[in-house]
Amino acid sequence: MKSRKILLVSDYFYPYKSGLSYVVKVLAEELVKKDLEVTILCHQHDDTLPKFEILNGVSIHRARPLFKLSRATISFDFFYKYMLLRRDSEFINMHLPMPEAGLLPIKKSQKLILTYQCDVPKNSFLLKVIAFLMDISSRAAISRSNWVVFSTLDYMNSSRMRRHASLKSIEIFPFVNFPKATAPLFENKHGRNFGYLGRFTSEKGALFLIQAFRKGASPHDRLLMAGSSKVAGDSVYDEVKILAEQDSRIVLLPDILDADLPGFYASLDAFCFPSLNSFEAFGIAQVEALLAGIPVLTSDLPGVRVPVRITGMGKVLQVGNLEEWNFAIEGFDRKSFPSSIPQAQMELFSRDIAVQKYLKLLA
Repeated sequence: MKSRKILLVSDYFYPYKSGLSYVVKVLAEELVKKDLEVTILCHQHDDTLPKFEILNGVSIHRARPLFKLSRATISFDFFYKYMLLRRDSEFINMHLPMPEAGLLPIKKSQKLILTYQCDVPKNSFLLKVIAFLMDISSRAAISRSNWVVFSTLDYMNSSRMRRHASLKSIEIFPFVNFPKATAPLFENKHGRNFGYLGRFTSEKGALFLIQAFRKGASPHDRLLMAGSSKVAGDSVYDEVKILAEQDSRIVLLPDILDADLPGFYASLDAFCFPSLNSFEAFGIAQVEALLAGIPVLTSDLPGVRVPVRITGMGKVLQVGNLEEWNFAIEGFDRKSFPSSIPQAQMELFSRDIAVQKYLKLLA
């Protein structure tokens, strides 16, 4: 029987590390396992990457970038490759926001599924301009779509796309790993270990977390910070590095290998997720921590607050409120939380459930 063909379209893809690229990679590989012929179109965010390769059964086409505006990449090659690749595709899955989304044509015989990752925030003049253009593109794509996937309905209800997508929307939690029980990689016999894992960009709140930790933590506590220093957008890695050099309690770790993530989570008393704006819509790392039995201190942002609210395994704190985060860190006691979340709650984040929901959209 002839395989069904699906084209996944995304600005960023592996090996670039972000929640968006991770979701695209896992979705593609899971659909291959379901006997779909999967092709990915993305930008060549690193000129050392091949323009075409096959990875775990997925055909990956990378378009040459023309120029970048903030973290958005513009490319004529992207349009050209899309026109070629979409010809034989029965399904097209675009991951928004994406500058080109509203301009990419769809045939009547094709089914368009959008995965709406996040709203572009408007906290600077440049971002206001980018958000305005991105929203126009997203609305145009939504008007032609069959379904719009949001990571949570909580995020959808706060999104600027709510009015346009509500009748087509479906909630599918992003794919997460279930960390295996393992020994901790980093022990602290005299104090507590707080952890941060994510890209070092301003919206992730790494600098804010350092402020809160330095005021709220005890002399023997540590803040273990890990993540990629190579990011699109406004990197704060150099600033984090300077602050870590000034305070021995802040440990800046190299980018942790996937195989070492369970050991990282097992080292923690609390995982911190201090994101500051709508670029963050869920927080895969905080869910992995929860599944490993680690309480989470998280920001009260739409979508981001959902995992802790579901599990009760942590605290939801006001976004950017230094005093509240100081107090939460100072008074944090691991013993006041259970050692794990119930199996029924764990299953809500199952990869199989997410895959099955996507497959239903392709029916």
